Amino acid sequence: MQPDPIFSINPWVLVVSSIVFFAGAAVLTRLLAHRYVPDEDKPKVLAIVGPLTPALAALFAVMVAFTVVNEAGYLRVAQSAASSEATASSRLAWAATNPGVDTVAVQDALADYIEVMVGPEWTKTFEDEPILGPVERGLRRLETVTRDQATRPGLPASVSSELLAGLDGVTMARRDRIAEASRGIPMSYLLVLVITGLALVVNVALLTLWGGHASLVLVGGVALVVALALALLVGISAPFAGPLVVDHDALDRVLIDLQHGVFRPLG
Repeated sequence: MQPDPIFSINPWVLVVSSIVFFAGAAVLTRLLAHRYVPDEDKPKVLAIVGPLTPALAALFAVMVAFTVVNEAGYLRVAQSAASSEATASSRLAWAATNPGVDTVAVQDALADYIEVMVGPEWTKTFEDEPILGPVERGLRRLETVTRDQATRPGLPASVSSELLAGLDGVTMARRDRIAEASRGIPMSYLLVLVITGLALVVNVALLTLWGGHASLVLVGGVALVVALALALLVGISAPFAGPLVVDHDALDRVLIDLQHGVFRPLG
């Protein structure tokens, strides 16, 4: 699944664009109302927008709060998936230190795989292409080397099982991460939120139309809150493509340990 380009926008550009959009909508609403709404129709306008504004505010607040909580939960799950991948890699690295196993061969293949995975694939797991070339070659090499070691003549069954379990853990953890990367808020739902926020800003602009210059503070505050809320929602809705990308520090730590010989046979 490939997320919409909006989820890859620079966070500062996203925030500024949102503020400009909703603030512009408020200003345009006030200008048009001043020009086309006669003084005798002011009570009619207030009678319409007065009851609507609290209802729209409540609807927008509930929808945004519910969605932000859900998306924040998905972000935590995605980070947990990345940590699980590091744990599985560490388990395989230690399994390769058993007697009778070519430790260097397995750990070199694992290090090469992690190095290419945290590079090109980390933010590409959502593409239509199922796997990138360097990652595919690294994964195939890791699987080939590990399975060759697990089937060496004379290797105890327990060691063979540990190696295969470690390999399965790495591949399954990667699959879980890709599954989490495919999540994202539907654009149709995001569009509903934008329309709801826009309706709220327009209603507040009309409600305070004849409130003097002090009312501009209220209109600006509502526009700012709506813009920031939607920018935050977009920012956390694509954990491997948006502004708040899940980090791979845990995998980097495993890679550094592999390169510095931390995983070495006992004795």
